[in-house]
Amino acid sequence: MQSAPSPRQTIGDRHPIIASAAVYAAYYAMLGFYTPFFPVWLASRGLSETEIAWVMALPMFGRFVVAPLVGRWADDAEDRRKLLAVLCAITLAFGIVLSKMQGFWPILLTSTAMFLVWQSVNPVIDATVVSLVRRGIARDYGRIRLWGSASFAVIAVFGGILLSRGGAESVYSAILVM
Repeated sequence: MQSAPSPRQTIGDRHPIIASAAVYAAYYAMLGFYTPFFPVWLASRGLSETEIAWVMALPMFGRFVVAPLVGRWADDAEDRRKLLAVLCAITLAFGIVLSKMQGFWPILLTSTAMFLVWQSVNPVIDATVVSLVRRGIARDYGRIRLWGSASFAVIAVFGGILLSRGGAESVYSAILVM
């Protein structure tokens, strides 16, 4: 007879493949709003095309420094879920602050900080899922990861509908919810 799960167990403890697929879906859903519509929100804040390009590009340069540091923390972490929770909470805090920003420099600095943290989430998710595959808990990385791609596509289409009905602020709010 199978015993009931302890109250301290999470869905990730009982069903790590489902939990991993859900995490990928949530991560890429946010990107489904961010990638096509964050530049639209930046334009609604009065940024020029050149300024938008800088806001979009600068986090990519910083990624070369931040990603290895976070990767090291993830490798040393007893439970990567806690690291993911902290990274997501910090990202949300920066996102809320960013929603109040006006002007190129405050938006550039705040969004860069936010996306440097956010970009660190995906490698931690990848490392966790690869670990599941290596330990034989999951069989196929691609089948788990595909839920991220599917959610990106669905949310990008939904974001277009949301933009047409509610404007750039509604899409930014959706980014924060994700």
